[in-house]
Amino acid sequence: MKNIILYSGGLESFCTLAKLLQKNCVDHIVYFDFGLPYQIPEMKNIRSTLSYLQNERRFDVLDRLFMSHISDIGDLMVDEKNVFIPYRNLFLMLLTIRHFPEDITIYIGHNRDDRVHDNSIKFIESVNLLFKNTALHKVEVKSLWSNMTKNEMVREVIDTTNFTPKEICDLTYSCFSPDEHGDECLACKACMRKNVVMNAFGVFRPFYNREIIQETIDNLNGYTTIRKEDTCRYLRRFSLSSLTNKEDSTNGND
Repeated sequence: MKNIILYSGGLESFCTLAKLLQKNCVDHIVYFDFGLPYQIPEMKNIRSTLSYLQNERRFDVLDRLFMSHISDIGDLMVDEKNVFIPYRNLFLMLLTIRHFPEDITIYIGHNRDDRVHDNSIKFIESVNLLFKNTALHKVEVKSLWSNMTKNEMVREVIDTTNFTPKEICDLTYSCFSPDEHGDECLACKACMRKNVVMNAFGVFRPFYNREIIQETIDNLNGYTTIRKEDTCRYLRRFSLSSLTNKEDSTNGND
């Protein structure tokens, strides 16, 4: 079986890569470009990350990266604000099977904090049953983090590999609206989620979207306990007088 990571450059896929590299069981890192603007700096970051891994960690990973341009998937996006493409993971799995017509294990970055319908334990179980009954070769879909929160996932990588929190932050890219330099905007929902997790490990990054800060506050009760605690801890750094106050600030003060 070949081990293939569906790679996005975010925390989940990077943590998956870190763990599988530690076990020396990565055959291919697969990234699909579906023509969305944020993917240009995302791909640049991924190449930089893999180059760093090769130069500093002595992992031979650059020749394992496979990229493919599939623009019509981007055309299926129904929510530009949240960059939501229905059944995206299913499309990417089918494309992976097409490009690798052999026995494969496909790793995705699901964790307990995920709320996307095509990135869940039920989804993984369903596609495994589908591929078992229909695929011409053996195909398995797995996640290393299904029983962990995003915080626990990052903690596992910090505790069991040589990566520091700062490295994990610098080597990942999670942004829907990069700035003119291609840097993470620190103002979208993807940046907010990354900021919350990294803050729990001592890496503070500012955030510049008051509307999303307030939306995050309003949604706190729907989060898992660890995610809620991490989010509250991060939000307090903006000098909010309380977590229910409609008035917020983007000052990074404790």
